[in-house]
Amino acid sequence: MRVVFDREERQAMLASIEEVLVSGVLTQGKQVARFETGVARILRKRVMAVSGGTAALEIALSIVGVRGGTVLVPAQREELWRLLILWL
Repeated sequence: MRVVFDREERQAMLASIEEVLVSGVLTQGKQVARFETGVARILRKRVMAVSGGTAALEIALSIVGVRGGTVLVPAQREELWRLLILWL
């Protein structure tokens, strides 16, 4: 799939990226809050931006109440899942 952005959209994105890089705040701050608000508006759900997949999985497992007991995990990335579940 090829996604094409017009010049104005590219300039707006680059300006936002520049603002984040200059601020030195990469995983929190004003731009992340704007992103969360925009996605929440589109999805009509509460959202939370996270810095990586492990954090997302940890939050998801906590929300659904995975604490102890038996958990089936995919064979791929089994070590990551095992460590994550033990962490909870």
